Amino acid sequence: MKRTFFLCCLILFLVVLIFPKSVKFVKSIELGKGTANGKITKFLFGKKKINPVKPSSVFFINEVNLGITDQLNGLVLVINKKGKVLKRIRKSGKMSFLSPVSGSSDGSGGFYISDSSLRLILQFSEKYKFKKLFISDQRKRITGIAFFENKLFCVDTENHNVIIYNDKGIEILKFGRRGSGKGTFNYPTHLAVDKDTIYINDSLNFRVQMFDHEGKFKSMFGKNGKRGGDFSKPKGIAIDSKKRIFVTDVMFDTVQVFDTNGRFLSYFGGPGNSEGKFWMPSGIMINKDDSIYIADTYNSRCQVFKVVDEVK
Repeated sequence: MKRTFFLCCLILFLVVLIFPKSVKFVKSIELGKGTANGKITKFLFGKKKINPVKPSSVFFINEVNLGITDQLNGLVLVINKKGKVLKRIRKSGKMSFLSPVSGSSDGSGGFYISDSSLRLILQFSEKYKFKKLFISDQRKRITGIAFFENKLFCVDTENHNVIIYNDKGIEILKFGRRGSGKGTFNYPTHLAVDKDTIYINDSLNFRVQMFDHEGKFKSMFGKNGKRGGDFSKPKGIAIDSKKRIFVTDVMFDTVQVFDTNGRFLSYFGGPGNSEGKFWMPSGIMINKDDSIYIADTYNSRCQVFKVVDEVK
């Protein structure tokens, strides 16, 4: 009831503000239930059903293939853009995933995975094989990660800060603490990075904060509420080529769009399972041609959109 009320209020206040043709639906990559792989297994036991995939994040491994993390099932998928599963990864070395939250390409065909319950970050090779334990620290609970220019940018949700590592796993910068003022956080969860800005989803402060690469505060926007530009449970964040900021909200089942100054521009989505609708959208990534990939968690799919009109 509470969820429905929030949603109705949001739609009511957004009606006069939205740009209905600014984003169009392109396709849905259905992840579904699938079957266990292996010819011998199928011969002996038949096809084995597995739990429905519940994607929590989506990231680009290379120009062709995508990575999907599934926190609920302790699973990482490697798929192509048509949705064909190339690899299911449940273990890294001798450890089984417990809560793989986020992934990011390492820039050379491999990728990193953060597991918040295991409290570590793992690195995989371009052949999707476990490469090494990149970070392991029981004092930290790292969730969102983003690799950019040979650095791994990480959100430590439990300690309310941001940590930057070099490509050797050495900590080179840490900033933030718990609070509600500028430069402080309240359970941040996800982040995005471009050449001059780090964008942090400061979830329980219901806002996005922006910093330079030295950790210096630049600006922020957002608050808890029901109007366009407000947040209820913000989750994923991504930036397109024009520095527009896209934020998913799992309570409203929408994606909101802001300009580089934090001015609300548009939104798309809404609750449902039809094309362009969401059921708790979580992770979001945008590629070089501004195609938008969204982990539509409880619809067990990844939806793809494209910006088609300029937002004035």
